[in-house]
Amino acid sequence: MNMVCSYLPLFVFSIVIHLLLIHHQNTVIATDYSNDVSLITKSCSGTKVPSVCTSILEADPRSKAATNLKWLSRVGIDILCEKANETISIFKKAAESETNPSLKQNLEFCGRIFGDCSYVVQHEGIPYFESGDYKSAKMEIYTCCVTASDCQDTGIKLFSKEVQTLYNFTADMTNFMDMLSSK
Repeated sequence: MNMVCSYLPLFVFSIVIHLLLIHHQNTVIATDYSNDVSLITKSCSGTKVPSVCTSILEADPRSKAATNLKWLSRVGIDILCEKANETISIFKKAAESETNPSLKQNLEFCGRIFGDCSYVVQHEGIPYFESGDYKSAKMEIYTCCVTASDCQDTGIKLFSKEVQTLYNFTADMTNFMDMLSSK
Protein backbone atom coordinates (compact mmCIF):
# COMPACT_ATOMS: atom_id res chain seq x y z
CA MET A 1 0.00 0.00 0.00
CA ASN A 2 2.84 2.38 0.82
CA MET A 3 4.35 1.74 -2.63
CA VAL A 4 1.10 2.79 -4.37
CA CYS A 5 0.92 6.04 -2.42
CA SER A 6 4.43 7.01 -3.42
CA TYR A 7 3.68 6.56 -7.15
CA LEU A 8 0.28 8.27 -7.11
CA PRO A 9 1.63 11.87 -7.36
CA LEU A 10 3.87 10.84 -10.26
CA PHE A 11 0.92 9.18 -12.01
CA VAL A 12 -1.30 12.28 -11.57
CA PHE A 13 1.53 14.53 -12.77
CA SER A 14 2.01 12.45 -15.92
CA ILE A 15 -1.72 12.62 -16.72
CA VAL A 16 -1.75 16.42 -16.30
CA ILE A 17 1.30 16.81 -18.57
CA HIS A 18 -0.28 14.51 -21.16
CA LEU A 19 -3.52 16.53 -21.17
CA LEU A 20 -1.61 19.80 -21.49
CA LEU A 21 0.35 18.45 -24.45
CA ILE A 22 -2.82 17.26 -26.20
CA HIS A 23 -4.44 20.69 -25.70
CA HIS A 24 -1.32 22.43 -26.99
CA GLN A 25 -1.12 20.14 -30.03
CA ASN A 26 -4.79 20.78 -30.93
CA THR A 27 -4.29 24.52 -30.58
CA VAL A 28 -1.28 24.40 -32.87
CA ILE A 29 -3.16 22.36 -35.48
CA ALA A 30 -6.01 24.90 -35.62
CA THR A 31 -3.68 27.83 -36.33
CA ASP A 32 -0.64 26.11 -37.82
CA TYR A 33 -1.00 27.77 -41.19
CA SER A 34 1.97 30.13 -40.89
CA ASN A 35 2.08 33.15 -38.65
CA ASP A 36 -1.15 32.37 -36.79
CA VAL A 37 -3.32 32.79 -39.89
CA SER A 38 -6.55 30.92 -39.26
CA LEU A 39 -7.46 27.84 -41.23
CA ILE A 40 -10.49 29.66 -42.63
CA THR A 41 -8.48 32.65 -43.85
CA LYS A 42 -5.73 30.49 -45.33
CA SER A 43 -8.17 28.11 -47.05
CA CYS A 44 -10.43 30.86 -48.38
CA SER A 45 -7.48 32.79 -49.80
CA GLY A 46 -7.26 30.14 -52.53
CA THR A 47 -10.90 30.45 -53.62
CA LYS A 48 -12.72 32.41 -56.31
CA VAL A 49 -14.30 34.89 -53.87
CA PRO A 50 -12.27 34.84 -50.64
CA SER A 51 -14.39 37.50 -48.92
CA VAL A 52 -17.62 35.50 -49.35
CA CYS A 53 -15.91 32.26 -48.30
CA THR A 54 -14.37 33.84 -45.21
CA SER A 55 -17.49 35.71 -44.08
CA ILE A 56 -19.79 32.69 -44.44
CA LEU A 57 -17.42 30.25 -42.75
CA GLU A 58 -16.45 32.63 -39.94
CA ALA A 59 -20.13 33.23 -39.17
CA ASP A 60 -20.61 29.55 -38.38
CA PRO A 61 -19.14 28.17 -35.13
CA ARG A 62 -18.68 24.71 -36.68
CA SER A 63 -16.06 26.19 -39.03
CA LYS A 64 -14.02 27.62 -36.20
CA ALA A 65 -13.75 24.16 -34.65
CA ALA A 66 -12.31 22.65 -37.85
CA THR A 67 -8.66 21.66 -37.62
CA ASN A 68 -8.00 20.73 -41.24
CA LEU A 69 -9.21 21.45 -44.76
CA LYS A 70 -11.26 18.25 -45.01
CA TRP A 71 -13.22 19.07 -41.87
CA LEU A 72 -13.65 22.70 -42.94
CA SER A 73 -14.82 21.55 -46.38
CA ARG A 74 -17.40 19.23 -44.84
CA VAL A 75 -18.74 22.06 -42.72
CA GLY A 76 -18.82 24.27 -45.82
CA ILE A 77 -20.85 21.68 -47.72
CA ASP A 78 -23.35 21.53 -44.85
CA ILE A 79 -23.60 25.33 -44.85
CA LEU A 80 -24.09 25.27 -48.63
CA CYS A 81 -27.05 22.90 -48.23
CA GLU A 82 -28.50 25.08 -45.47
CA LYS A 83 -28.15 28.20 -47.64
CA ALA A 84 -29.79 26.41 -50.59
CA ASN A 85 -32.70 25.43 -48.34
CA GLU A 86 -33.03 29.02 -47.07
CA THR A 87 -33.10 30.19 -50.68
CA ILE A 88 -35.84 27.65 -51.50
CA SER A 89 -37.95 29.10 -48.69
CA ILE A 90 -37.43 32.65 -49.94
CA PHE A 91 -38.56 31.76 -53.46
CA LYS A 92 -41.53 29.69 -52.27
CA LYS A 93 -42.80 32.50 -50.03
CA ALA A 94 -42.39 35.04 -52.83
CA ALA A 95 -44.20 32.75 -55.31
CA GLU A 96 -47.14 32.29 -52.92
CA SER A 97 -47.89 36.00 -52.85
CA GLU A 98 -46.97 36.83 -56.47
CA THR A 99 -49.86 37.80 -58.76
CA ASN A 100 -47.91 38.18 -62.02
CA PRO A 101 -48.14 34.71 -63.62
CA SER A 102 -44.81 34.95 -65.44
CA LEU A 103 -42.91 36.09 -62.35
CA LYS A 104 -44.71 33.51 -60.23
CA GLN A 105 -43.59 30.78 -62.65
CA ASN A 106 -39.97 31.98 -62.50
CA LEU A 107 -40.05 32.10 -58.69
CA GLU A 108 -41.44 28.56 -58.55
CA PHE A 109 -38.80 27.43 -61.05
CA CYS A 110 -36.00 28.87 -58.91
CA GLY A 111 -37.43 27.23 -55.79
CA ARG A 112 -37.57 23.87 -57.57
CA ILE A 113 -34.05 23.99 -58.96
CA PHE A 114 -32.57 25.06 -55.62
CA GLY A 115 -34.39 22.04 -54.18
CA ASP A 116 -32.66 19.90 -56.80
CA CYS A 117 -29.32 21.49 -55.88
CA SER A 118 -29.80 20.70 -52.20
CA TYR A 119 -30.89 17.14 -52.95
CA VAL A 120 -27.94 16.42 -55.26
CA VAL A 121 -25.40 17.79 -52.79
CA GLN A 122 -26.89 15.88 -49.86
CA HIS A 123 -27.45 12.57 -51.65
CA GLU A 124 -24.57 12.50 -54.11
CA GLY A 125 -22.00 15.18 -53.27
CA ILE A 126 -21.65 14.36 -49.58
CA PRO A 127 -21.32 10.58 -50.13
CA TYR A 128 -18.61 11.20 -52.74
CA PHE A 129 -16.88 13.59 -50.35
CA GLU A 130 -17.05 11.12 -47.46
CA SER A 131 -15.55 8.39 -49.65
CA GLY A 132 -12.62 10.67 -50.58
CA ASP A 133 -13.73 11.12 -54.21
CA TYR A 134 -13.35 14.90 -54.20
CA LYS A 135 -13.51 15.27 -57.98
CA SER A 136 -16.94 13.64 -58.13
CA ALA A 137 -18.04 15.61 -55.06
CA LYS A 138 -16.98 18.79 -56.85
CA MET A 139 -19.13 17.93 -59.87
CA GLU A 140 -22.19 17.37 -57.70
CA ILE A 141 -21.57 20.52 -55.65
CA TYR A 142 -21.14 22.47 -58.87
CA THR A 143 -24.83 21.84 -59.62
CA CYS A 144 -25.57 24.67 -57.17
CA CYS A 145 -23.50 27.05 -59.34
CA VAL A 146 -25.50 25.98 -62.37
CA THR A 147 -28.72 26.37 -60.39
CA ALA A 148 -27.86 29.88 -59.28
CA SER A 149 -26.86 30.82 -62.81
CA ASP A 150 -30.09 29.37 -64.24
CA CYS A 151 -32.12 31.28 -61.69
CA GLN A 152 -30.33 34.54 -62.55
CA ASP A 153 -31.12 33.87 -66.22
CA THR A 154 -34.85 34.01 -65.46
CA GLY A 155 -34.46 37.74 -64.93
CA ILE A 156 -35.51 37.67 -61.28
CA LYS A 157 -33.81 40.58 -59.59
CA LEU A 158 -35.64 40.30 -56.27
CA PHE A 159 -33.14 38.00 -54.61
CA SER A 160 -30.06 38.60 -56.72
CA LYS A 161 -27.85 39.16 -53.66
CA GLU A 162 -28.84 35.82 -52.09
CA VAL A 163 -28.45 33.98 -55.39
CA GLN A 164 -25.09 35.59 -56.15
CA THR A 165 -23.79 34.83 -52.65
CA LEU A 166 -24.86 31.19 -53.00
CA TYR A 167 -23.23 31.05 -56.45
CA ASN A 168 -19.96 32.46 -55.10
CA PHE A 169 -19.92 30.22 -52.03
CA THR A 170 -20.60 27.17 -54.20
CA ALA A 171 -17.67 28.13 -56.41
CA ASP A 172 -15.54 28.48 -53.29
CA MET A 173 -16.52 25.00 -52.09
CA THR A 174 -15.59 23.56 -55.50
CA ASN A 175 -12.19 25.24 -55.02
CA PHE A 176 -11.89 23.41 -51.68
CA MET A 177 -12.55 20.13 -53.52
CA ASP A 178 -9.72 21.00 -55.93
CA MET A 179 -7.41 21.68 -52.97
CA LEU A 180 -8.30 18.35 -51.39
CA SER A 181 -7.84 16.51 -54.71
CA SER A 182 -4.36 17.91 -55.14
CA LYS A 183 -3.18 16.61 -51.74
